[in-house]
Amino acid sequence: MATGPIRWLTQSPGRHAIGITGSAALLFLCSYLVSRYIQHSSTSVGVDLILITLAMALLLATSALEALLVANIVLGHSWNESTRLRAPNHHQSLDNIEDLEVAARRSRSSPVRTYALFVLGFVVINGYFVERLTAGFVQYYRDFGYYNTTLRSGDPEKIREALTGMADAQNERLADYALDVIPPLLASETPAIREAALDAYTVIGRRMSLSVDLLNLENARTDRWEYRLNQDLREHIAPVIQAIAKVSTAETQTKAIMALGGFRNTHSIPFLAELVKTKENDHTVALAAVTALAEMRDLSAIPPLLDVLRQSTGESQLTMMAIFGIGEVLGHWRPSLADKEPPAVMNQAVEKLAGMLPEMQGITQCVTVDAFRKIRDARAAPALFRVFESPGSDFLCPDVEIPRKSMPPFALSQRERFRIRVLRAVSLIAVENDEVMTWLSEQAERKSDYSEDIIRELENVFHMAKAATARSGLDELP
Repeated sequence: MATGPIRWLTQSPGRHAIGITGSAALLFLCSYLVSRYIQHSSTSVGVDLILITLAMALLLATSALEALLVANIVLGHSWNESTRLRAPNHHQSLDNIEDLEVAARRSRSSPVRTYALFVLGFVVINGYFVERLTAGFVQYYRDFGYYNTTLRSGDPEKIREALTGMADAQNERLADYALDVIPPLLASETPAIREAALDAYTVIGRRMSLSVDLLNLENARTDRWEYRLNQDLREHIAPVIQAIAKVSTAETQTKAIMALGGFRNTHSIPFLAELVKTKENDHTVALAAVTALAEMRDLSAIPPLLDVLRQSTGESQLTMMAIFGIGEVLGHWRPSLADKEPPAVMNQAVEKLAGMLPEMQGITQCVTVDAFRKIRDARAAPALFRVFESPGSDFLCPDVEIPRKSMPPFALSQRERFRIRVLRAVSLIAVENDEVMTWLSEQAERKSDYSEDIIRELENVFHMAKAATARSGLDELP
């Protein structure tokens, strides 16, 4: 026999509604809070699992209450009515018993049944949601059991596989757990385990960098996971990785340097700059350091990249990567309200590349024009005009990639005609620029000097820039 709150809830359809709605809301709220907890908890794994177990117990209890209330609605009568019908006392008259039977029939009326069917469908949907959530919890338990067992096995290949899975996991709790277990592995005496830990850090760093790019977290609230990772980098991880990069073999050094580049942690820039200077004779390590600097996207990475350009010559990978890095850094830089003029280091970089461009050859020219396309600085216009008009500029830029161990190759340039590439760089600085618009108009009239596709591209760039200038509210250019 039901007592207390259950008796009160089952006395009328209205109270049934209160019970169903309340229990469903409690079920949904509990499920939502547990899901958010799984994603953003900062407690230890043991506490995490205990709280999940308690939350599951609450979910099951809430579901049972909801099922009990629905069962009472489907039966079509209240506890009190069914009790009085089964056991009338001797004071009740026959008329009173007939009245009770009429009330019972009314309680089974069509509106109540319709309401019961509606609520039953709602419960089925909630049940599916609980089942999916339960499956997620079971997978959560299995994941931690698998990873704990694997990390204790001592097998480098299994540890590498487990760390990669944790770093790639969409569940941030697993990635957060990886931040707890990787640091001790960096100090392992087994080189293969140290390299596996470095690879995992590289994956986590690139995920963090991607989320910053997509969500613009530099100017918004920094996520707890990224904040913790940055704190760990400054205090613990970066010094350990830097120590590995100093004393290990060239392959392990390269992995450590790539990990630092993946995090885009600006505190590592002085170390990387020093590494470029001390490893000039070791092309692989020096190239990895320059690549890491290119990935920083911070103005403080420009001076060491300019040093590379001053010291290297020809079409070396080191030179091309330094040029690519300058384009990446300046292409992602945005002035703040306090920046009345471009930073001095930006002026130095643009002047250096503009001065080098006409003297370069082949692939290096292609990479430099790509850099100017990202920078969008009008001071590069004279250098771009000069290489476009050069007789030897009618060539095809090839695909240029720099291979990286355990990672996709670094794409420096894509296949494209050089003059087309120059025109696309010019088009980005043509709006509101009389000098560029005049040059485009003059070149379009030199039909005998260029092929039809180049003339067509010149005319397209000119007309698009002219239309954009008109839309910006400026006087229309002749």
